[in-house]
Amino acid sequence: MCEKGRGGTLPYALLFDDAAVLPQVTTTAWLVVAYLALTCTCLSYVLQNTALTRLSSYTVSLLQCTQPILTAACSYLLLRERLTAVGLTGAAIIVACVVWENWQSGRQQKSTTKVSS
Repeated sequence: MCEKGRGGTLPYALLFDDAAVLPQVTTTAWLVVAYLALTCTCLSYVLQNTALTRLSSYTVSLLQCTQPILTAACSYLLLRERLTAVGLTGAAIIVACVVWENWQSGRQQKSTTKVSS
């Protein structure tokens, strides 16, 4: 459904692991893998393409830059995980870069508007 090839990545994963472990994998583990493949991969592509029909690619790409921060926020809210100082520094860098890019883009749009007026 999501991948062009029907084989997926399992054959490639088996190149680096022993195929004898496959019978030991529980049904629950396979269901988790299927859930992750369908929701985290397929659904994310569908949502990204839907966003691209309604927003500019520039806006979508900037929003995608915040994904690590949103993931950390969700893990805090749902799993009570804590960010380390390094994680908080990384989040601050991401936010600063997104703000900087928006500021730069706004300046370019204003200068373009002044030139064309």
